[in-house]
Amino acid sequence: MKNPLKATRSSGPGCVAALALCALLLPTTGGAKERVERPFQSHGDATILLDLASGVWTKTFSGVATHGGVYRDQLGTGLGPYGSGTVTVASGDQVNWSIVLTALDLDPVNGTATIEGTGMWEGGTGRFDGVSGGFHAEYRGTLEFVTETVVKLTLTFEITGTMTY
Repeated sequence: MKNPLKATRSSGPGCVAALALCALLLPTTGGAKERVERPFQSHGDATILLDLASGVWTKTFSGVATHGGVYRDQLGTGLGPYGSGTVTVASGDQVNWSIVLTALDLDPVNGTATIEGTGMWEGGTGRFDGVSGGFHAEYRGTLEFVTETVVKLTLTFEITGTMTY
């Protein structure tokens, strides 16, 4: 009777096929990264120039974020309530975002501004390749008229949400 625990040597076509299958599976199983949803927070400062006549706005911002560290001199653009941009984090990796403004309160009498929005992460580079998730943003600060139709908003912001990557 053969011992089932005894090692045997086989060089038949079945062994070659099994080795080939293992070689093909190794890169896909060993290298696959499991995507994980993570909490996200960011805070910082922003300046928005808003053309009241056309609804076009540009935003420059800097801050600190979980999963990214310090970021400086970023740019976002928008038309009406819709905006988008890319953040380059401390490592050089990038995250693409879009936002829909859900509340805009500009008080020229008191010189104050409050903005809220809901956004989405829409891919990126490096470790943020394929990033997804969402966030809520709140901006608070001051406003001043640069011209009759252009307003400069100087704001601080808080962003909370999740990122899956």
